[in-house]
Amino acid sequence: MDIEHDFSDEQQCMLHVDNIFQVLSKSLPSDQIQPFLEQLYEGLQDPQDNSSSGACVVLNSVVKARGGELTPEVSTDRAW
Repeated sequence: MDIEHDFSDEQQCMLHVDNIFQVLSKSLPSDQIQPFLEQLYEGLQDPQDNSSSGACVVLNSVVKARGGELTPEVSTDRAW
């Protein structure tokens, strides 16, 4: 059976990614959020679909849960 086409395995993988995020969300220090996100950006380019999808899920979850802590890192000098 080809795992890449087995939807139930992909769901299982994303469930594990979500569980890992729950632990990371509570234990990742604020000063480590930006470096962690930078590593996840690299993971988005992984040639393995499940790996890049997992990086995307974690990236999205971290930004939603802890993105407010990045406010000091974001430049407010830009005019949009």
